[in-house]
Amino acid sequence: MTTPALGVAGRGPLGTLAGVPGLPGALARAAVAALVQTAGLVLLAAGLARAVAEVAEGVVPGTALAVAVLGAAVRAAGGGLG
Repeated sequence: MTTPALGVAGRGPLGTLAGVPGLPGALARAAVAALVQTAGLVLLAAGLARAVAEVAEGVVPGTALAVAVLGAAVRAAGGGLG
């Protein structure tokens, strides 16, 4: 006897989806896309934060802006993976 909280055969609330063809691949693609988008967002935020700090110091933020642009490109590429 299974409890409603455990779903089908004790596999959890998504136990009914266990036999759906293609679901593991779709979940893996979604996980990779989320990871790539997160990495891109971190690069974008770090680059922009460093650029603002460099401007406040009176320095031209060349490398920092390049990191921000790279982060935006990585994030956009991650959007295409999902």
